Amino acid sequence: MSKKLLMLLTAMGTLSVTLIAAPIVKDVTAKLDPTITFNLNGEQVMKDSNALMYNDTLYLPVRAIGTELGAEINYKDKVVYIETEETTMNEVRTKGSESVEATETTPALEAVRIESATLKDIDADGTQLTILPAGKEDIAANMIILNLSEETTITVDGKEATLADLSLGMELSVSHSQMMTRSLPPQTPAFTVEAKTTTEGETLPESITLEDVQVVEVNKTNFGYQVTVGKNENPENPENQTILNVNDDTLIHHEKNKMIYKAEDLEKGMKVTVKHSPIMTLSLPGQTTAFEITILAQ
Repeated sequence: MSKKLLMLLTAMGTLSVTLIAAPIVKDVTAKLDPTITFNLNGEQVMKDSNALMYNDTLYLPVRAIGTELGAEINYKDKVVYIETEETTMNEVRTKGSESVEATETTPALEAVRIESATLKDIDADGTQLTILPAGKEDIAANMIILNLSEETTITVDGKEATLADLSLGMELSVSHSQMMTRSLPPQTPAFTVEAKTTTEGETLPESITLEDVQVVEVNKTNFGYQVTVGKNENPENPENQTILNVNDDTLIHHEKNKMIYKAEDLEKGMKVTVKHSPIMTLSLPGQTTAFEITILAQ
């Protein structure tokens, strides 16, 4: 872009503000001068904007500057996205042999592709995955934190999946933004997360059926509900339990009247049969996605 931005600076006052200095947030003292003016091609612009001076560096309002230069500025998941005239939302940017098509929710930036990585951690809020790329030493400096959003696509063995279908130690292929924080480990928005649990030629059953189980506990989560079921002979023993992730696609009904129920209608001690995903975590109890829960006549 050929336009040049000329900033005219004069004497400055002092103001205490909070700035983000990656990777931590801290209080600093910066200088603010409302008399700083901005000149674009001989014309004064951004008359309502101010700049900050901190540690001999001038910090400018990027959104205001972007607007003047015809760029679109967006902020999401601690990443500032800058779209210029040369980068449209429908472009396809290629890196090596890999390409990712930009959409309204995926910025038109080169996507970084990692073909093989190990899933090391899933945060408690279900918004971040920590991965270790293949061939790297198992230390924090080599790991990457993927920030998940509603636009992140998760698949397991080529089928659409949810975070509940992932388990530690899984082999992943991922694509993520080229923009990363300067923290350790670095963080970046994830575009796609592809997990693989089968070897070539191996197939998984469409579902697994649990019989002779009863409801032990029902808890609400950020993704829906978790229903813990246990074998009738000793339902309180974690070794006999399975945690079912229940979402809007889970069918819950009674075997007699076929009446449709909600997860919150389930009560401790109810006898049920369950059809669930063949993919289960290695935790104790194991977790999996419930496809169908049938309440048995008591």
